[in-house]
Amino acid sequence: MWDILRRHRVRPHPAYYLRWSRVSCKSCILGSPSQWATVRRNTPERFRKIGSLEQRFGVTIHRSRTVERSADIGQPFVVEQTDRAMALAAAWTASVRMDP
Repeated sequence: MWDILRRHRVRPHPAYYLRWSRVSCKSCILGSPSQWATVRRNTPERFRKIGSLEQRFGVTIHRSRTVERSADIGQPFVVEQTDRAMALAAAWTASVRMDP
């Protein structure tokens, strides 16, 4: 898939710029500890809301740990500020085609 995107100069989905391994949602229940650490750093309000919902309902997204604990054991991904802004924007403004 990556070769096809490169060959046709198609920009990947912005989630990949955040170093996500799949494109589903920012707060994927299958997210790794490092993904949760990145969510906590990049969108703290969303992260807090998910943590408070875990507490409110008495269940966790992961079968054995809270999102807080997951984030604690992960390392936030290093992301360029421009990539972060593009990935977190409410609307897509970049070109789908990349420069050669």
